[in-house]
Amino acid sequence: MSGEGEETVTEAQVSYIGKDCTEIPSFLARRYGDLADRLDLSFNLLRSDLMSEGFESCKDERPESYSNTSFKYAGKEREDVTLGLWSLDGLEGFVCLKELILDNNQLGNHVCFPSLPYLHTLTINKNQLTELDFLLDSLALSAPALEYLSLLGNQACPNELVCMEKDENDYQRYRYYVLNKLPTLKFLDTRKVTKKEREVASSRGAFMKVVKPQENKESIPPVLMLDWYTENLVTLMEWPAQSPDLNLIDNLCGELERQLHSRLTRSSSLSQLVTVHKAE
Repeated sequence: MSGEGEETVTEAQVSYIGKDCTEIPSFLARRYGDLADRLDLSFNLLRSDLMSEGFESCKDERPESYSNTSFKYAGKEREDVTLGLWSLDGLEGFVCLKELILDNNQLGNHVCFPSLPYLHTLTINKNQLTELDFLLDSLALSAPALEYLSLLGNQACPNELVCMEKDENDYQRYRYYVLNKLPTLKFLDTRKVTKKEREVASSRGAFMKVVKPQENKESIPPVLMLDWYTENLVTLMEWPAQSPDLNLIDNLCGELERQLHSRLTRSSSLSQLVTVHKAE
């Protein structure tokens, strides 16, 4: 981990970029926590991995500065660790923070934040987010003044930067879902939030989430995620590994196409084509 003296400070802006640190150095908050309103921690190795094997819930030992559950690791209590916050421990010392840059780190699904009442800008581009619930719920509680959020380059943000198979409809559903959770946002990623988006997000955004099926019995989600599914009446599909395509419409269309191609004569008009379809 990089040591003291390698930060860049300009007035109330603190940058600690590309130092390969896996957690926020404590000296940053100690030196600049009372004056910094902008903190840039991009291009490091910050990660949120508390939900990996070995952690168990420790709900009765929650630090007041955090909004989620603290944990034990391998049976050992660690009171300064909260849900997904091991690598972000130290942010609570920045009491005036308005802008936080966490681009190009290794933050995963269970990242959450301490109370940041003045934070209005947060970028978490190009991390390892594949689900949004824990992040959005944490921000709703911890950052009530948040106006700008960018999640580009994560799998949870479905656009062509991540996957060429995603289209504008996928991205728009994602926007509605995020805006339903964080209605104070004025900008999401690179776009200004429109009045129409706010209206749709308010009325239907909560239903825009797509729950990915579990690939096999070994890939069981964390206990807390299972509890969340149960409490919110979300039904998970039993989906065996390497399962066949279960989309009946696709299979039906394929069979119809094969039957049409097997005919010796081709339809020469629309009416003939309709007649052939009905016959099949």
